[in-house]
Amino acid sequence: MGDPFCRACGEHQETVEHLLLSCPSTLDIWKVAPIQWDGVRDQQEDFKRWWCKISKAKARLEGTQHIGLTANILWQVWKERNKQLFEGQSRSHPVRTVSKAQKEWLEQEELRTTKDRMSTGETVSTQTVHHQENEDEESIALQVISTSWQRQLSTGIGVIAETSSHTRIAKWALKERSLGTKLLDDAAAVKLVLCKTLEQHWDKIKILLQNKELLRQLKNPSSLDSCLTTLTDDIMELQKIFRMCSFELARGSIMTTCKSLSSYALGIVVDEEWYFPQCN
Repeated sequence: MGDPFCRACGEHQETVEHLLLSCPSTLDIWKVAPIQWDGVRDQQEDFKRWWCKISKAKARLEGTQHIGLTANILWQVWKERNKQLFEGQSRSHPVRTVSKAQKEWLEQEELRTTKDRMSTGETVSTQTVHHQENEDEESIALQVISTSWQRQLSTGIGVIAETSSHTRIAKWALKERSLGTKLLDDAAAVKLVLCKTLEQHWDKIKILLQNKELLRQLKNPSSLDSCLTTLTDDIMELQKIFRMCSFELARGSIMTTCKSLSSYALGIVVDEEWYFPQCN
């Protein structure tokens, strides 16, 4: 990933598997987590296989909730790494990290419950029509733009998620440390968005970009910049986790709101997220 060796333990190469699953500091977090995945420890050398095994828990009682909480814990582990690497902050206590993950998960569950309440009372025929519509809307398009100011060391990231029928379902304003160039910042933004998207259980996604060079590097890697190569490699690894994940060049006209959102993100203190329950 970003460094040859993990900043937390200094002993192993910082791969996705090491960072999220096997680093000693990460293991401390998993030890205090309310959900354990002891049955898939033998898959920890390959994050994609590990996640695929986890996903099969959807069929069991409360399995979807367990997966959702797991995704939030992974996201908090990633944020802790970024705080240490880019801001020089010490890592939070494992209990605090898990508490943050649980809080975000409960907020997401509340949104889903609201959506379920709004959808009650539908007739069988209407539900059939909606089921067909949902099949058409399985793919989620995510507009992603980063904005940086020379006077700041930060980059603002705007993300807008829409269904294939252009129904907006989420907006994210994220703030990260700038890596120095527009190309690197956009690549880091895409990687961050892929990690966050795992939390939402969106397994068919399309990332819309305006950076032609980044799109070219994702399709035909050729950069001599080791940092960019690392980022694109990580993006390609994360791409494999999804059932469908593509990258496309977006017209500037459809990204205006997302661009404004990325500028807004430069002024925030903590990441901000908005979700829009859909009426089925």
